[in-house]
Amino acid sequence: MKWTKIEDGLPKFDEKVLLYCQRQSKGDRRIVIGNRCNDRYIDFQSWDFHEDENVKVTHWMPLPAPPKEEPPSKFKQTKLDL
Repeated sequence: MKWTKIEDGLPKFDEKVLLYCQRQSKGDRRIVIGNRCNDRYIDFQSWDFHEDENVKVTHWMPLPAPPKEEPPSKFKQTKLDL
């Protein structure tokens, strides 16, 4: 999977994707999970300063596929020493 520049295309509506974001005022950069709500707005799900107008999404990438799970009968129980 590769990062896609926002200028080169947007994700499908309501598709959860990884977003690479920058906050202009402080230079912070983060990767968060979000989704496209309309043509230009992307709804952040986990960024504490998502309402800041200085936040710019520069790239996005589809989420990876979840891990394949083994049937319950094949799980090995492991004792953890804490």
